[in-house]
Amino acid sequence: MADMADWCADAERAGGVVVLSLDHLSLPLPLPAALDWARLLASGTARGGFMPSLV
Repeated sequence: MADMADWCADAERAGGVVVLSLDHLSLPLPLPAALDWARLLASGTARGGFMPSLV
């Protein structure tokens, strides 16, 4: 999780955002108020990357 926080901070400093794509089966429905990011990122279906901010 610390690595993810560093990655997000780097993306923000670079003027962008971190985009995360998850398999719909990885998400509990209805969505809880707080997601279990460690479980979602370790699911093997998460994909992510950097995208320049459009605003």
